[in-house]
Amino acid sequence: MGGGDKAHASLLLTLTALGTHILEEGKIIIPMINKKLDAEGNIVDSTLIGNFKALFNAFQRSISL
Repeated sequence: MGGGDKAHASLLLTLTALGTHILEEGKIIIPMINKKLDAEGNIVDSTLIGNFKALFNAFQRSISL
């Protein structure tokens, strides 16, 4: 487990302790993000773009209920 994984797990524990509802589809860990962005910070990785689209769609569905 790397640093990002540990931080993600710790954040999930904190949010759960606070009673936050966390969508399973709303979780994302992005390994080696620096290789997925261009110099201006734009996402250039098509898989990551798809992951974000799925995440935002899940979020939208959750608030539309």
